[in-house]
Amino acid sequence: MNADLSIGKGLAGKVAIVTGATSGIGRATALLYARVGCHVVLVGRNRAQLASLKDEIERPDDHLYLEAVLSKSTSAQAIVDATLARFGTVYLLAHVAAALRRRSIWEVSEED
Repeated sequence: MNADLSIGKGLAGKVAIVTGATSGIGRATALLYARVGCHVVLVGRNRAQLASLKDEIERPDDHLYLEAVLSKSTSAQAIVDATLARFGTVYLLAHVAAALRRRSIWEVSEED
């Protein structure tokens, strides 16, 4: 990727949490944040895909890799707690994780 990275100016050293980091837009977002110098907290459901990111991401040991299912009410707090324990702060959140459900948000329960 030879993209102009000036958009990330000022993000070096900042901590970014990226959900959905194991595929698609979330993966691309995590890789881009790492490329501009962020410490990235990569959150995904698939342990093997999280592990494969270590081979692809710049400075793999500068980041935190968390397996989580965000539909569980305790996951968000666990992610924040792990991030604060490792880095002491959070600068930005890219909540890219998604699940396709063909019904109204008002009809979806936590168990779904």
